[in-house]
Amino acid sequence: MKRVIVCLILALLFLNASAQEWAIGIRGGLNMARITNYADDWGCFGNVGLFGEWKKDCWALEADVLYSMQGVDFDGYRQKDHYLLIPLKGKYYIPACKGLNVFVGPQMDICLDRNTMLFDGGAPAESRNCMLSATFGLGYRFQFGLDLAANYNIGLLSNMKTSGFDPMRNSVFQISVGWCLYRRNK
Repeated sequence: MKRVIVCLILALLFLNASAQEWAIGIRGGLNMARITNYADDWGCFGNVGLFGEWKKDCWALEADVLYSMQGVDFDGYRQKDHYLLIPLKGKYYIPACKGLNVFVGPQMDICLDRNTMLFDGGAPAESRNCMLSATFGLGYRFQFGLDLAANYNIGLLSNMKTSGFDPMRNSVFQISVGWCLYRRNK
């Protein structure tokens, strides 16, 4: 994990030193979330935050900081978890389609607040406060600054520290709208 972080920092420094353009903006949208091996129903929640992007030719590196509510709705029970999501996405802008881009990358999910999950007749299970996810999706950035994105996040680690349960991971579809507040071309 330390090697990945060092490589990402070096990539950011390289892109910043030779970037043709960079942008900072805001974004917000909807989440359709569920927890795998826990419930088949999906909950609808929201997300909001900031993004920064460094772009060189068709390639870009984007980092976001998003506040996101996630969880499940089933049988009259609603679990709402509050997360700070920090994705680092490698993006490729398709040359023939101007602002159309595809992206993929790791995401750190930091749980800010969680409802207690009860198992085994009411005994609380110990949950993780920090998890790792993978994110991938499709986006479009208009020349005037509007940014649209649709992505899927899947947890790579179980939400629970307690063993003896099937791995329970976050599974989230996100649709978001953003706006570039500042752009600079070199």
